[in-house]
Amino acid sequence: MTEEKKDHPGNEEAQQEHPSTAGESPADVDASKDEGSENLGLEAAWHAAGDQSETLAANADATSPAKQDIDEVDPDLMHLPRRRRRRHPVISALVIVLAGYLMVFNGSDFAYFFASSPPIDLGEVTEVIEQPEKLRVNRYVSLRGAPDRKHALLIQGRISGYDSFFRLRGGRERVFVQRHRTKRSSGRAISAVHTGRLVRFASLSYHQSIRDYFAKNTSVAHDFDFDTLQKAKTGDTVMDKSGLQLKLEDSKLFWINVTYPDEWLIQFSKQIYPDQATAAKELEGINVPFAAEEEPSKMFWRFVVITAGKDAKQLMARFGAAKKNTGFLRRQVSYSARYDQLRFEKDALVITAKDETFPSRYGARKEGETTRLVPLKVTPVRIPKVAVLYTTASSKFNIPDDAVVLIAGTVPKDKWLYLLLYLLLGGFVVFNVMALINRARGR
Repeated sequence: MTEEKKDHPGNEEAQQEHPSTAGESPADVDASKDEGSENLGLEAAWHAAGDQSETLAANADATSPAKQDIDEVDPDLMHLPRRRRRRHPVISALVIVLAGYLMVFNGSDFAYFFASSPPIDLGEVTEVIEQPEKLRVNRYVSLRGAPDRKHALLIQGRISGYDSFFRLRGGRERVFVQRHRTKRSSGRAISAVHTGRLVRFASLSYHQSIRDYFAKNTSVAHDFDFDTLQKAKTGDTVMDKSGLQLKLEDSKLFWINVTYPDEWLIQFSKQIYPDQATAAKELEGINVPFAAEEEPSKMFWRFVVITAGKDAKQLMARFGAAKKNTGFLRRQVSYSARYDQLRFEKDALVITAKDETFPSRYGARKEGETTRLVPLKVTPVRIPKVAVLYTTASSKFNIPDDAVVLIAGTVPKDKWLYLLLYLLLGGFVVFNVMALINRARGR
């Protein structure tokens, strides 16, 4: 190690610190030089080998696959399609469920697009109501029936105009019509022929509001035959002339409309005759007893006469001419009583209730040489069967669940937008189903 330090120029100070080497012989110095030269050669070879190994390592790094992957990219790889990010299966499932729900929800509108273009003629509503199979919904139909305009309901449209909602007479509260119009009031008469789409009443989004309105503001009149009520008893469910059913209860109120065979009215216009006395002068010389009618009239002075046969025809010829502003007609009165106050006999209806508001019957009373008619209050009231015109009760207007509505003016071709919607929703379903299948296969 001492000789190696001497051979380095930087070790001059070290040589001075070791003076003992100055006294060495030349031979020893030559020997030392030879060793130093040999050492220098080895050190140079070692450094050369190190430099060469570093060069080889650098070349090896440059040509290694890892280095090439980092520094260079294969051009063919740049043209490979990038793998698309997969959609989560929950999202695909939600899209399928939502699209399926919309397709089911709008299925009837889609099916109506393919309905027969010429309307199916169902005939009269009174005949159709006896054949429920003809009232199949979601068809383009034509139906004839008289509209009940008195109980019609006007609905304001969501976008514009109004919809008139009414029932058809003879439809047993099961057949209704909805007709659109631009103005609130319409002087145009509603036709008895209705053409459009037949739908279930319950399918209308506002059906409950309509049902509540009719139940609160409208009643159903039940007109019964005399024989039907004569055979029935409390608690029975009977059918009226329209085919509607009603349960008979003791508290059920009935209206009895009556026209007595021999009672007639002679009436005079109040526009022509200023008072009752002036009108009564026209009755002088008819040789038939008469009396002023107790029930007042806003337009006429009325007098009751009891006559029949030939005398009735003579009075008809004298007072029945409209040009004289007079009239000759049968007297018609009405009573109201509970069902437990009615007794149906073989040839008569007896009202057992005592009510001072009941109309009077008239009877002849002789005063001296003059016979006059006087009003009489008779209890019980006995009404001959032939005199009964109507026996009517009422019930709440309850629209049944199987009722149908004809949407007038709606033709199948108007639903073409639903065809496009179905195609779009169907595309969503197919696309997402395929996505789930490919994910399950691991593609």
